[in-house]
Amino acid sequence: FKSLGEKEIHEDVASAYFEFYQRHGNLFPMAVREVSYRDRIVKAYPFHPLLIDLLRERWGTIEGFQRTRGVLRLLAQIVRDLHGKSSFPLIHPGDVDLSGEVRNMLLRVIDDRFESVISADITDGSAHAAQVDGELGTEFKPLKIATQLATTIFLASHHGARTEEEEESVVGARRGIERNWLRVGVWHPNTED
Repeated sequence: FKSLGEKEIHEDVASAYFEFYQRHGNLFPMAVREVSYRDRIVKAYPFHPLLIDLLRERWGTIEGFQRTRGVLRLLAQIVRDLHGKSSFPLIHPGDVDLSGEVRNMLLRVIDDRFESVISADITDGSAHAAQVDGELGTEFKPLKIATQLATTIFLASHHGARTEEEEESVVGARRGIERNWLRVGVWHPNTED
């Protein structure tokens, strides 16, 4: 980024998310409804903190993934892939484009056998998520909700060996992602419009 804009913009975005999470109460985990999470949004801008957490705490534990460098490389590629395509205030896990270089970067760290999973469930034109997106009403079709959900689940499903305590600290689930955190991965204040 040449510039992330004025800090006031980051704070306005964080406030909009904080208010959104407050309005929808128990649909979201308590952690995102705390003031400290609002502060995390300001610091993580233009990324949603959940994306940072999944990359650092899940993918960063996989052997062969360079924790800090790997996360920074992935984030840079995610931004390149989304440049000019996203109008959302933050980049969520569900926004990650698994059809290009990010996919290749992730597959280098995990087994290539997941190539077919990504294709069948998320990226191919006839992928399961694309079929569900196509069945949704016209007002939901552009949001690609099923694709975003499948992408978030994929990102949350991979990690290296950790202790039980470490497992519990990552977005509230030992494996995969809990439903209320899954909502965090795809919903944003513009979702309710």
